[in-house]
Amino acid sequence: MKKKTFTTTMLTACVFVMAMGQATPPLVYNVENTGASCPAPPLPDVDELPSVVRLPNPFEWSDGSGIMTTVDQWACRRAEIKAEIEHYEIGLKPERPENITASYEEGVLTVVVTKGDKTVTLTSNVTIPEGTGPFPVIIGMNSATGSLSASYFQNCVHIPFMHNQVAAYGNGNKDLDAPFYQMYPELSSNGDYSAWAWGVSRLIDGIEMVRTELNVNMERIAVTGCSYAGKMALFAGAFDERVALTIAQESGGGGSASWRVSETLGSVEKISSTNYSWFMPALRDNFNGRVEKLPYDHHELMAMVAPRALLVLGNDGWEWMADESGYVACMGAMEVWKLMGIEDRFGFDFTGGHNHCQACDSQNDAVSRFVNRFLYGDDTEDTAITTHPYSQVNHQFWISEWADVTEPDVVLEQYWYEAESASCSTIGSDLVTTDDNAASNGKYVTVKSGLNSLDSAPDDERAIIIPVTVNNHKTFDIYFRLNCPSDNQDSFWVQIDNGDFIVHDGLNTNGEWTWVHIASPSLLAGSHTIKIAFRESGAKLDRIHLTNHSSEIPEGMGGVETDCRQPPTCTIFDFESGNIDGWTKQNPGAGIDITQEDKHSGVYALKMVNGSGTDAWSVQAFTPEVEIVSGHDYNVSFWVRAVDGEGRGRISTTGSGQLGGQYWADFNLDDEWTQVTYPNLKATGSTVQLAFDMGYVSGKTYYIDDIVFEDTTADPAPLVELQGETSWDAGEVFLNTVAESGIFGIRNIGNGTLEITNVTALSAPWATTFENGLSLTAGQVKEFTFTYRPAEETTATTDFTIHTNGGDVTIHLSGQGRAGTGIDDTDAPDIKVFSPASGKIDIYAPRNSGVKTVDMLGRILTAGEVADIPLQISLNPGVYLVLVEVGAGSYTYKTIVQ
Repeated sequence: MKKKTFTTTMLTACVFVMAMGQATPPLVYNVENTGASCPAPPLPDVDELPSVVRLPNPFEWSDGSGIMTTVDQWACRRAEIKAEIEHYEIGLKPERPENITASYEEGVLTVVVTKGDKTVTLTSNVTIPEGTGPFPVIIGMNSATGSLSASYFQNCVHIPFMHNQVAAYGNGNKDLDAPFYQMYPELSSNGDYSAWAWGVSRLIDGIEMVRTELNVNMERIAVTGCSYAGKMALFAGAFDERVALTIAQESGGGGSASWRVSETLGSVEKISSTNYSWFMPALRDNFNGRVEKLPYDHHELMAMVAPRALLVLGNDGWEWMADESGYVACMGAMEVWKLMGIEDRFGFDFTGGHNHCQACDSQNDAVSRFVNRFLYGDDTEDTAITTHPYSQVNHQFWISEWADVTEPDVVLEQYWYEAESASCSTIGSDLVTTDDNAASNGKYVTVKSGLNSLDSAPDDERAIIIPVTVNNHKTFDIYFRLNCPSDNQDSFWVQIDNGDFIVHDGLNTNGEWTWVHIASPSLLAGSHTIKIAFRESGAKLDRIHLTNHSSEIPEGMGGVETDCRQPPTCTIFDFESGNIDGWTKQNPGAGIDITQEDKHSGVYALKMVNGSGTDAWSVQAFTPEVEIVSGHDYNVSFWVRAVDGEGRGRISTTGSGQLGGQYWADFNLDDEWTQVTYPNLKATGSTVQLAFDMGYVSGKTYYIDDIVFEDTTADPAPLVELQGETSWDAGEVFLNTVAESGIFGIRNIGNGTLEITNVTALSAPWATTFENGLSLTAGQVKEFTFTYRPAEETTATTDFTIHTNGGDVTIHLSGQGRAGTGIDDTDAPDIKVFSPASGKIDIYAPRNSGVKTVDMLGRILTAGEVADIPLQISLNPGVYLVLVEVGAGSYTYKTIVQ
């Protein structure tokens, strides 16, 4: 199994040996795979793969036995990467069949590949320049020179690779009748990129057979393509070492971009949203949502080209192509060429501001330099090209574990979590919250006595699950505030996201509350989960702290609790802000903007105009990212109109999650405002974006308004629950005969935050300490005092209304004045009866007071004196009277036990 443990010092030494102690590696090879005879790497099941957050080390052997130390070992290390990409992503690229013939007649190259009774026939119209030769070869994906100008290849033989002759282009629907899949029916689950890479290699086989007739130099072969064909060129050049120069133009997600890095970006091509006729469906099934399990990434796909030449071209601003991710992957791949001392054989240019697949001036200059040097042999050309707009991108984070780079400082982030905080945590039923004045918030969490889990992590009943969101990619230090009294009461199981549970033992704090460093995981910007399971009973957990600065060591009880509110249950886009900030114009068609020309409601609507395209994605507008809750059901609706009718549209989704799948059913439109609704969409992940794909009908104009995402299985709203001297059903609070004041509690029994927006004012002689603007997190209780102090002995009632975002609650107050009771104000006893938890009441009264509890039939259930304050009595759920005798006074309180 591939273990990801390495150090910068090891790599630095390795750089010296390889770069300084070896001859310059060759520019090209005369065989398809120099590592064909190398041992196969281990290819574990996905669940057995380790979680690797950052880009994996391209120099580390797949079995975790160490790192390569000489350039000569690269052939076998490259073969390991090849095997992993085949196994987990595109499927096996078959070896060369024995029966291949080639011919060149009347400007057409024909290559016939035969295996058994099946054949694949490749034909290419060849253009040969004038001159003596032998000439370099340019193989364009589906055209003579890809999407690059033929002027750069005037002195090359032009031989297009027509990929449909091997496997037809498909948009998620693979053509199993294609020649490749007929020849290799056992590879029907492959992705087309394995078939196409195989096809390019077979075309090179044929070129070699007729090289004399073509007058070609077999040591000067280049491949190029753009967009999906840019991926094709990259896979072809990476998988065939007879290719001297690979030019991958705007290859995006699944090409030069890293799968890992792309998961941290917005509307880009990710594992969840790529084309699964191009890639194996197993890539999505195994790694969607857990990309960190991939044992490689696409910096290693690019590195497979080394030590040969590679030029990567991007187009900053076309969000879907994830060029920021491509830049990070390129910086990782560059370390391989750098290690070999030949970094000028790899270059990239991510300049934007031009149309898709139309290179800008700087990119054309880069192409000219790479072609002149690596096809025409002009070693005076400067090919050290690293052009990009990403100076603020922390690429070092992704490679600093194995590359000799200095990771820049980022903004300080610190997060604090109470172990018992129900607003953030999910607390297992076998855990107990216990009072302790020395703990933060006066409480800590422990597991019930005797529940040890020494050999394996327990179920969630003994665990705390904390959702965490961070803003920057960084290593975070995790601290627990613990009180572990002995060596047998000092261990936990800890899991970060979907990683393995790790035992943390030996945390003995000798019975003192102490901050203990637990782990230093690499966390990507976004949402994460920390699961803390108790391994030994007796260990006490107070708080959890995360920081991205190792110098920030927590002290005392720590900082302010981090807000962990849930995503909204309803998100609306109505464009009334007057702009479309946060929206992405993926393919702008003939125009995307907001307008006052027409609208469903309000003042503004979204206007989308298709140009001449007839594909759904010919004009696309992506919403900003919408927060969703995995597992919940959503209804999504919007209003739309097609000018002059006969319109047609589609919704596609992207983001870290999905709603109901990548593509929703098409909808047809007329010239009237129509509401389109998609109900019962199951959510996965944490965010989603909708793409309005309105490109089916050329020249059509659409207006879109009032887009609504509604969570139909949202968590219960915040709700008020009265506690204390309360009649629960009637919402009444009783003030007894001689007690001037009473105490009641408000508890939030829903999820989310309970906001007290207003409280009805009370007029004399009534008063309360209740204030406006109160916020209660889920499960939180707040106690308040109310008083009734009339000038004479009088019985009265009044209403007291609390206005909240969980609804209004009206409390009926009933009280009797103190006149004639025989007890002076200075002698009034301080008595409170309160039900703080299920099955219990707490009684606050002067010590030695007599206390009896009586049921509603008058039966005395308990009797005794107050020794410790509060006196806690356990009772079954029900309604009770509590009689408190203080000196000559006797006081009766009605209470409810749940």
